Amino acid sequence: MKPSNEDSPISPDIEEHPRLVNFASHASGITVQARNIDNLSFGGRSTSVDWSAAKGVHNLPVRNPEFTGQHKWFAELEARLPVAAIRGLGGVGKSQLALEYAHRGREKYAVRWWLRAEDDQTLMSDLMSLAFALGLDTSLEQQQVLASLSAELSRHHDWLLVLDNATGPEALARIPSSERGHVLVTTRYRNWAGVARPIDVTEMSTEDAVAFFATTPDNATVELVHLLGRLPLALAQARSYTEVHSCSVTRYLELYRNAAQELLRLGPRPAGYPDTVATTWLLHFQVLSPVAKALLDFIAFLAPDSIPLDLLFSASDHLPRTLREVAADPLNRENALGELIATSLLSRTRDDVVRVHRLVQQVTRDRLTPKEQATWRSSAVSALAGLVPHGPGHPESWPEMERLDPHIRTVASDVKPTQRIAPHVGQLLFAIGLSLSRRGERTTAIQIFTQALPMFQRAGSGPERLMQAQLWNHIGSAQMADNPADGIASFTLAIELIQRTLGAEHPELIKSLVMPSSRLISLGLHDEALSRLRLAMKIWSRSGEKKDIDLLEIQSCLAFVMHEKEDYETAFEFHRHAISLSAAVHGSEHSATITYTVRYASTALAAGHIDLARSLLAKALPILRSTLGVDHEHTLDAEELAARAELGRS
Repeated sequence: MKPSNEDSPISPDIEEHPRLVNFASHASGITVQARNIDNLSFGGRSTSVDWSAAKGVHNLPVRNPEFTGQHKWFAELEARLPVAAIRGLGGVGKSQLALEYAHRGREKYAVRWWLRAEDDQTLMSDLMSLAFALGLDTSLEQQQVLASLSAELSRHHDWLLVLDNATGPEALARIPSSERGHVLVTTRYRNWAGVARPIDVTEMSTEDAVAFFATTPDNATVELVHLLGRLPLALAQARSYTEVHSCSVTRYLELYRNAAQELLRLGPRPAGYPDTVATTWLLHFQVLSPVAKALLDFIAFLAPDSIPLDLLFSASDHLPRTLREVAADPLNRENALGELIATSLLSRTRDDVVRVHRLVQQVTRDRLTPKEQATWRSSAVSALAGLVPHGPGHPESWPEMERLDPHIRTVASDVKPTQRIAPHVGQLLFAIGLSLSRRGERTTAIQIFTQALPMFQRAGSGPERLMQAQLWNHIGSAQMADNPADGIASFTLAIELIQRTLGAEHPELIKSLVMPSSRLISLGLHDEALSRLRLAMKIWSRSGEKKDIDLLEIQSCLAFVMHEKEDYETAFEFHRHAISLSAAVHGSEHSATITYTVRYASTALAAGHIDLARSLLAKALPILRSTLGVDHEHTLDAEELAARAELGRS
């Protein structure tokens, strides 16, 4: 939305005023315009006004001819009158909305007056200007003038006062009290209970924000709108830059990617706004308490939406010292949050969830030194690491991992492989990838695993190489379904890393040998699968520390081989061993045990043992539906087997 305010705070709308006379207000030193001014009384000679002659008096900033995207708020605003408070983040378009409403009220209101309410001095000055414009005697004491103004307004209903940028409800106490006209407040502060009915203005819609730049949307415009968070001030600032510099949106986007801090800070300042994006919010940062600042610094390194306070504060051991005591005390925590919410720097979507505008995060990070940024980023990584549940790939951990996912990706996006925290970030990405892979989101999982790989390349130590091998194993496993050749190549890379680090027959090789075997069998490559399984069994039997989990994977794959070879009795034996071992290791209702049970049912169905298959599936399906969900591929496979079993029985 293109702003309209010129350097002078008060300008005429020529079309509305065929006859304008300018006069200087001794109270404010600003120029005021009024219509039909000849009939008004001046010079301190009047304590009342010929209201019919006052019609058209206003001091509104010039109207924005390109007002865009906020029309949806007008009906709600009307419903909040006679005293409405337009609340929202700095730069969200509160003043522009109030200005457009005031200009639209030309026929409705005889008097429309814009009051600068950021401090008492300017507010009183503008009230005195209103009194002077109405012809009241302004030579009296200020309180007498305001009493006369209040009395005059109380006799009429067709007036509108706009208190722009009010710092709190006390601003309403400064204006003449009257319930007959309308008062419109713009403010970043939220607490207006009992004095005004609030309306919370949010960012522009994506459609309107894109249309603000171009009639025909393109990828560059859509991306820029996303990066700027659909904030009207940021959009106006970007558009001003493209106009001043005669450059395209694509060029501005390139500049923003590389120099966001400078563009947000330096401008150019759009017409109609007193400051740039950065300056607008930095003024608020200065009045925050140290704890509120620390909380905002911490949140600046997370994803902007759906920040779960219960999860973040439950990791208090991993929070920086400034926030640790606050996290432990619910009242102190609320006080710190309340400061940020009261100034609209944060907004609360639920009791335990807040959101922050992405540009607030950008400006918050930019005001920190590189050392401070590194400290807060490390704190965010530590806090998130403390929240990752044991076994992130298990179904019971999926809801937690979904909540952590956007925050892990956000903090990882700014970390380079050469930084000290890179391996810790890699571990977080691995947890996300594992969860996605087990949920069946293989393509995204491959992307996350691939992003994690370079995080373990900084030192090239043994543990980091083994972590890379794990990642290649999981990349290969995800690839096998659609790209078996790529999958085998990934597993081969994992084997090479393990052998180079630990030796030719180390137990860590078992996973790399076993994981692709099932897919190889389904592709008819039985001999290659058996060769891998025999080597895995050989390594396991020679291992000094035999892991049951490795053995049950080998046995399950051997059961599959025997199934494909139609040696069902041998396959049954391997299935039973695998299920028994999994129940001992994981539990009888664990997703792994149930997966082995479904494989046993598949073999039983192929062998013609329909009742056995039905019995196994009757146990497995309810657990799959409740743990994995009805749409998960393993659940759907089991449902298909159950349908075939019922068909075979009939």
